[in-house]
Parts: sequence; structure tokens; C-alpha cells
Amino acid sequence: MKKILYILPVTFGTSLQFFSQERLLSPLNNTTVKSFVNAETSEMNWFMLKDSLKIQIGNVQTVIQKEKESIYIITTVNMKKSPTKWVDSTIVETLTFTPLYLFCCLPY
Repeated sequence: MKKILYILPVTFGTSLQFFSQERLLSPLNNTTVKSFVNAETSEMNWFMLKDSLKIQIGNVQTVIQKEKESIYIITTVNMKKSPTKWVDSTIVETLTFTPLYLFCCLPY
């Protein structure tokens, strides 16, 4: 009985390791295809459903600027009833996507 109590956790632990995720993503283990990242601007609207009525509550604009050594991602959130905009900006290295600068929720 004691052997079974030792064998079960070992078997479960090794099988869990076998079926788990391969490797965590990090700047050292980055398998993304960098040619898919392009400079672009996108905009989307946020809606709320109330009963069967669709109401726009804000919009989000994302600007991606790709340069030789870094990628700039700037997201601007503009809510309809709010007097201020929120700006979120991120700068990462182009080769490894290592974060260089993160700043969130700056009222503009």
C-alpha cells in the first residue's frame, strides 16, 4: 500500500510533465515570425448590448510602428462619456521582443 502511495504521485508528475506545454515563451525562447509584424493602424469600436439595443461606448485605436531596432505599440482608448483619453504605449526590441518600455493608462 505504501508503494502505491509513492508510485502514483511519481507517475502522475511525469505524465503531467510529458503532456504539458513545451516551453514558456520568453525573449530567449521566441518562435514568432518577425516578418508578420508590420507598421499599421487599426481602429475598433466598443459596443454594449442592453436588451436588444446596441450602444457604442467607445473606440480603440492601435498604432504599430516598426523600425530597425524597436517596435512601438501605442493604444488609445476613447470612451464616449469620458472627458479624457487613455494611452497605453509599449516599446520592444525587434529581434527578441524584449520589453524596453512599458507605460499604461496615461490620461491624455
